[in-house]
Amino acid sequence: MVNSEGILMKRTLPLLLLLGISGIGWSACSDPQEPCFCTEEFRTYLVTVLEPDGRPADGLRFSVTRTADGRDATPDQGFLLDEGVYVVLSDAQLDLVDEAGTSFRVTASRDGASVTADFVFDTDTCRCHVQRVSGPETIQLVADP
Repeated sequence: MVNSEGILMKRTLPLLLLLGISGIGWSACSDPQEPCFCTEEFRTYLVTVLEPDGRPADGLRFSVTRTADGRDATPDQGFLLDEGVYVVLSDAQLDLVDEAGTSFRVTASRDGASVTADFVFDTDTCRCHVQRVSGPETIQLVADP
């Protein structure tokens, strides 16, 4: 005598094996993304601004603008930094940066002198941190004509 559980198992076992093998095939065919693990570091990119005579320039009007749309991206300058050192961009502005790269323009000025500099930042593939692609580490004020 054959019980009903044995017949049910004989009929469903091949179906379960087929589904299992199919599932393995599907996952092998797809392109699974690598898991992202962000570090706890907080990246900040700085620029040193010099007076026309080469001394560090403090007390400037300092702004950062996203070039594509003119959006203000000026970070908080409340950090206690060395004289003449300003924050260009940090991980706090991550939402303003594309993985492919985003251009920013820095403008620093004071009565009678100014400077502009262009920067490009992108992000890592996990969008954990901003990264400087290009842009100077030091810029120098020039007397306005």
